[in-house]
Amino acid sequence: GQVRHPDLLPGVIQHLGNPTTMVAATQALLAFGEGSCGDLAQAFTAAETSLYVRRQIPKVLGRITCPTSTAILLQHLGEEDDHTRARVYKALVRLQARGIPINGSGEQLRARLDTEMRLAYESAVLQLDLQPGIDGSLLADALALRQRFAFDRIFYLLGLLYSESNMAEIRFSLAAEDPRRRANATELLDTTIDRAVKNQLLPLLEGPDNRLLAIASEELGLQRQSAAQRSAA
Repeated sequence: GQVRHPDLLPGVIQHLGNPTTMVAATQALLAFGEGSCGDLAQAFTAAETSLYVRRQIPKVLGRITCPTSTAILLQHLGEEDDHTRARVYKALVRLQARGIPINGSGEQLRARLDTEMRLAYESAVLQLDLQPGIDGSLLADALALRQRFAFDRIFYLLGLLYSESNMAEIRFSLAAEDPRRRANATELLDTTIDRAVKNQLLPLLEGPDNRLLAIASEELGLQRQSAAQRSAA
C-alpha cells in the first residue's frame, strides 16, 4: 500500500514533529523497517529538520532492530540538544539489549561520558554557587531537573560501556527513598565501573560538596562564582 511506498517516507518523517500524527508516522516508519533508515538518516542530518522531528528520530531508530540503526545513531552521539542526545543514547541501549552489537565505539562512548560528566559538574557547581538564595524556587527545581537529566545521560552511556551490568536498575535504586537500597546500588556501582569514572561519579551522587568542588576545580578547571557573578553572566 501507499504507506510502504519509499517516495512517501520523507513526508512521513516530518509528521513525527506533530503530536497528532506522531504515532501514526512512527508506525508507518516501523512498518517499512530497515528500508526507512536511509531517509531517517538524511532527515537527522538535514539542517532544516525541526528540533521536534529530530527528537523523535532516535526513538524510531531504536525500534528498528538492525545494525544500520546503530550506525546512524553512533554518528549523532554529539547532538547539541540535550534531549535529542539522551534519546540517541537510550536508543542505542535498547538496540544493544536486543542483540545488536555496538562494535568499535568504546572510545567514542568514553569521550561522550567525559563530556556528560563535565556537564553534570558544571550544573552541580552552579547549584552550589546559587544556594541558599534559590532554595524552594522555580529556579532550584529547574536546576534539579537539569541535573537529573544529566545523570540519566551518564547512566545510559554507562549501560553501553558496561553492558553486562544492569545500569538502569542501579540508576533506579539510587533514586529510591530507602537508604539501604541506595547504599546497595552505590556499592554495586563501586565494584562495576573503573576507578577513573568512579572517582568522578561518586562525589556527584553522594558528595560531600567539598570533594565535588575539588574535582571540579582540580580536574575539570571549573571555578566557583558568586551569585552576583552568575547573574551578570
